[in-house]
Amino acid sequence: NKKARSFYERYGYVISSHRALLFTPLLFSGLFGHRAAAAIRSITSQEMAQLFDSMEGSDLSLAGGLTQLFSSCPEKFKNAWVLEAKGPDEESSSLAALTLWDGDGTSSIKIERLLLTPATWKSPLTQVSLLLAGCWVLWLWGLSVWRSPLTVWSALSGACLLFAAVAGTLASAFVRFVTTRRRERARMIAPMAKGPRGIELLRGLVAHAKVTAKRQGFGVAIGNLDILDPRLPAFSSGKRPTSGQTLFMLKWLCSDAPKVCDFSCDNFFDPRDMS
Repeated sequence: NKKARSFYERYGYVISSHRALLFTPLLFSGLFGHRAAAAIRSITSQEMAQLFDSMEGSDLSLAGGLTQLFSSCPEKFKNAWVLEAKGPDEESSSLAALTLWDGDGTSSIKIERLLLTPATWKSPLTQVSLLLAGCWVLWLWGLSVWRSPLTVWSALSGACLLFAAVAGTLASAFVRFVTTRRRERARMIAPMAKGPRGIELLRGLVAHAKVTAKRQGFGVAIGNLDILDPRLPAFSSGKRPTSGQTLFMLKWLCSDAPKVCDFSCDNFFDPRDMS
């Protein structure tokens, strides 16, 4: 990015948007249970398009808005949700909406072998054999620690036994996750947040979208927002980044054009260009 930015700036390009890549592996999503808010409502692509396109300034790259996007790639649309919090009047009411999109394009990950083939890992015989072997090794190890006198070495051995048990559990979860992935990238697109509780509601939809993506066989969930976007805290609980991983640069071709033109945080980027 640094070299490319320097190169294009010499030819009159200026940065119009810093986009933060919000990349979340789905291995631990919903691991400790996920209970969706009762008010989360699943909506169709037509309903989501009407809702999103009715907001002014939310569309840059699509002449026909989300309606055109969903009609051109209906198989890419996975789900959309809306979450509302009613107030005594319209100003105190809040609303959030989010779309889950199949982000796999020209390439995708397919696991052919992880020491063994995925079919071997999924075999009940393999799983039972590994479970029994692991339990037998841990039982012998624990029995040895139990019978040993209390020394520094026995305490260290016991700590290593605990570490091995935890590591084995995590390794089995990782292997199961990797070998059961059918798709690679799920994209969270067209986020909406209105009202005093809009960000809070959108945060709940983001968590729900990640769990749903994992259940549908995706490996990672990705969002792409401007670093100044007020909706960014709903996607990331960390510190707001000072620069983005994706830079959008612009060069005016007419002589009377303004020197600087920043893309709005509300500008929507066509996910088909990100595949």
